[in-house]
Amino acid sequence: MLYIGIDLSARRGFDVAMLDDERRVVEIWRAATLDLLGERLASYTEDFVAAVDAPQQPSDFPMRRPEVRALLPVPPPDGRFTRYRVCDYELARRNIGLYLLPEPGQEAPDWMVLGFETFVRLRERHRLRLPADAGDHRATLLEIYPYGGFVTLLGGRPPRKTTPAGAAAWRQALLQAGLQGVPADPLTHDAVAALCAAYTGWAWRHGAGSALGLPNEGFIVLPVPESALRDRYRALPEARGGRRAAGGETNKGDIESGSSALDATPKT
Repeated sequence: MLYIGIDLSARRGFDVAMLDDERRVVEIWRAATLDLLGERLASYTEDFVAAVDAPQQPSDFPMRRPEVRALLPVPPPDGRFTRYRVCDYELARRNIGLYLLPEPGQEAPDWMVLGFETFVRLRERHRLRLPADAGDHRATLLEIYPYGGFVTLLGGRPPRKTTPAGAAAWRQALLQAGLQGVPADPLTHDAVAALCAAYTGWAWRHGAGSALGLPNEGFIVLPVPESALRDRYRALPEARGGRRAAGGETNKGDIESGSSALDATPKT
């Protein structure tokens, strides 16, 4: 089995990383278009799990339904988190900021539209399957979130990935997770995100990952077991000197959840 991590952008295309069952880095590559991505994936003769850094579909925002909110382990305050999927809320309440889906009737940003199209292509042409429930570790198509993955692996929010300390922390998280053959040369942020995505696919398949959300809206998969998830993630000591106020790299998800700025350049 191979584990393929996909980080996408409407502007630059797809950054892709592949691991094998021993967590060895097999290859890292880039595809400019969805068609080129599909052609490369179709050339593989071995089965694979694909983990994609993008929402899998639009949402009808189940957090607006009282019966859904009432069943959550930690129900939110009334009137808050109404523009969230359950998986988004479960990250946000742990102080992990994220990008939010648009309101029904509003246009999604180009990168989200590309994400929706990517999930459709992987399901229809490559016969990959999303998890049926939070314990479906045989699923072959996952929605993942590299920043959330790194936070949960490290046990706290690292410095921004654009800083030397942040790049070092993200790389160290991959090495501590057992990845072998990570290139010694500096990798782009997008390639590092793809490696985290690939590792999340590996962790899920081996029963070491966890899934947040509901089946009908889609799960976000993290590379740590549910028992390892913390109630709240604070900034790591090396990150506390570089926090930015709202208006820098923050987004609406960060503002409502109360977390610090999202450790990612804006998606495009």
